[in-house]
Amino acid sequence: GYGRRKGKEYEHYLYISRGSANESLDWYEKLKRLNYVSIDTFNQREKICEETRAMLTSMINKLEEKR
Repeated sequence: GYGRRKGKEYEHYLYISRGSANESLDWYEKLKRLNYVSIDTFNQREKICEETRAMLTSMINKLEEKR
């Protein structure tokens, strides 16, 4: 995805990135349920994933507004 900075390809890359953030959060939830990560670690990673998703969603929305 590096270097995809404009057009439909960039927008598609943002959607894929947001999906990856969602998938990461899902894996952290599984790890927490299985007690492979502490609650503190989970909370920290969850916050990062949510912030990343919010940034990606904002970027996607801005691109969609321009159309």
